[in-house]
Amino acid sequence: MIGRFFYAERKLSGCIVVEMKWKGETAQGVMHIPEHVSKMTEGSDYGLTRTGETLALPIALGLGVILASLTFTDFYLSGDQTAWSEQWGPLETLEPGTEAFPFDA
Repeated sequence: MIGRFFYAERKLSGCIVVEMKWKGETAQGVMHIPEHVSKMTEGSDYGLTRTGETLALPIALGLGVILASLTFTDFYLSGDQTAWSEQWGPLETLEPGTEAFPFDA
């Protein structure tokens, strides 16, 4: 296990989101990066990462964690949960209306 990760059925505004999906037999992650994060990372090694960029899921996961750590921005996963590897850790679903889900449902 490498960590504890959160899943939301929809992309959350203002958060870094990796949307999980399959392309054939390869798990992929589509990056969704809020504008404020893009502005904060402009000119850095991470400034080239754009919303909509599709990467191998382990790479997208790592990049999402790095961007969240650098910018103090919440990070979640969405999309096809079957792409998730339990070896990475539990994928905990956030339920709208709970304290752990701090966004308008």
